Amino acid sequence: AAEIQRRLLPAVEPEQVEPYLGRYRNEALGEIALHLEGDRLYLDAGAFRTEVRAMDGDEETGGYIVLGAPVSALPLSLEEDEEGRPVVKVGEGALSYVFTRID
Repeated sequence: AAEIQRRLLPAVEPEQVEPYLGRYRNEALGEIALHLEGDRLYLDAGAFRTEVRAMDGDEETGGYIVLGAPVSALPLSLEEDEEGRPVVKVGEGALSYVFTRID
């Protein structure tokens, strides 16, 4: 936990996350939404809302981490599918889930 805290950046770069803002869906987990408030990125899953923070020099987790209950310290990456559409990947390895854009 101390390692994560040390590598957290104070804010996200709005121009890097703006293409990924919107609603996403995963068949097993349902819908989430990503939105900006100033230079803070939030993940809203309906039952909970939590901040997503950028990590310093973290290529292996996609550069972001979900903070706050119930999914604290969960890696998150902003990627593109084969057709170049935005997707959100939450988790890592065998425990990762891809959310596809729905709006």
